[in-house]
Amino acid sequence: MRYLIDGYNLLFRLTEGDISITSDREELISFLKHHTEIFHLECSIAFEGREREVPSTLQSGIYFNVIYTPDGQSVDDYIIELLSYKKRSPDLTIVTSDKKLANEIHFLGFKTLPVENFINRLLKKKKKPSSQESKHSFEETTSNLKRLEKIFKERLRFLNRDD
Repeated sequence: MRYLIDGYNLLFRLTEGDISITSDREELISFLKHHTEIFHLECSIAFEGREREVPSTLQSGIYFNVIYTPDGQSVDDYIIELLSYKKRSPDLTIVTSDKKLANEIHFLGFKTLPVENFINRLLKKKKKPSSQESKHSFEETTSNLKRLEKIFKERLRFLNRDD
């Protein structure tokens, strides 16, 4: 599943009231980057282009990236323009609670998900085990190694006696 998030729509729905746009945006980006990496979700978040002071370490990851619209273009217009050139894709969901934008997205044949539902899904999701975590590792203890060594030596003596 791939998600494209209406950045400020999500930010303003989560913060409710007084916010520090720069620090709250950085916290949101950090939260999303962390969770998308853990859950292996492809996720992009879009913000208006005039705000580009997010540290570069937060801007991208294996599963996550931050998009800035061209100067003068709103995120809504960016999303509609982007989708109008794409084929309908069942694995792409636009995350927004903006009803007007959601209606336009549905008209283009794409799915939307309200921001509250997206965050709830992230918080309820369980971590997928990595391939290394899913393999059972087996490590011998020192006492078990000594026990096996004793058995091996006894069998070796037994085999040598028969010669």
